[in-house]
Order: sequence, then C-alpha cells, then structure tokens
Amino acid sequence: MITLRKTTTLFASAALALTLTACGGSDSNTESSGDTTTNASSPTGDTSPSTDSSEPAGGDVAESAWLATFKKGIPELEGKSDDEIIAAAKKVCDDFRASPDAATAKKIVSGLESDLGIDSMKANLFIGGATGRYCEDMSTKFLDAQMGG
Repeated sequence: MITLRKTTTLFASAALALTLTACGGSDSNTESSGDTTTNASSPTGDTSPSTDSSEPAGGDVAESAWLATFKKGIPELEGKSDDEIIAAAKKVCDDFRASPDAATAKKIVSGLESDLGIDSMKANLFIGGATGRYCEDMSTKFLDAQMGG
C-alpha cells in the first residue's frame, strides 16, 4: 500500500511539473532582450521600457506565473519571498545534479519539508515544478531515483 501511495504521489508530481512547465520553461538566467514597450499612459507615446510593477525585476513574466502557481498550489509558500522560493527551487537542481541518486533525492525531500515547512507530498510537487523550471533534464532522473531505479 505504501508503494502504491508513493507511486501515485510521484506521478501526481510529474503531472504538476508538466503543467508548471507550460507556464514557462525558459531559464530565468537568460538576459532580457531589451525590448521596449509603448507606455500607454504617456500622452507622447513614450517607448521607454515598461515599469509595470506586476512584473518581477528581471521582467520575466513566466517566472511570475510560475511563482504565483506555486504559492496558490502550496499555501505554505505564501509567506515566503519570491527569492526564497526561487533559491529553494534552484537548490533542488544543484543538489541533485551534484549527486543524482536515491539518497540525495530523499535528502532533498526532507530538506524541503523542514526548510519550507511542507509535507512530503507538497515537497514532491515542489520538486516537480522546480526541475521543470530550472533543470528539465533532471526531472526524469529525479523520478527514477525516487523509484529506486
């Protein structure tokens, strides 16, 4: 029964990862293109860069959508800053990339449980989204490691 529950949780995590990847799979480390937008509130049609406060500092709308999805799906993240969530997601990738095995996968899950104050199911959902956003090449490897493969 435990194995079935673990398998179901992992597949649910994978499904969420695919959903979150659809919100934007580009790496936020890429430089912005420097495009300018017309400032509609300017009577002269100013083409200075937009300063819309709804966008993150880097102007990555996909990352904002990714963060909003996580904060909505994992309510415990509401009290965390965007930087904390992004750092935790990137740490998942860095740690697993350094040692892609079952022991590391287990350590990452327990680390997220204590660092973010979430249960193991939500930690697995977070991992699915983190790997989908920041290290897509590791998503399947992480799942395999958790399944003991």
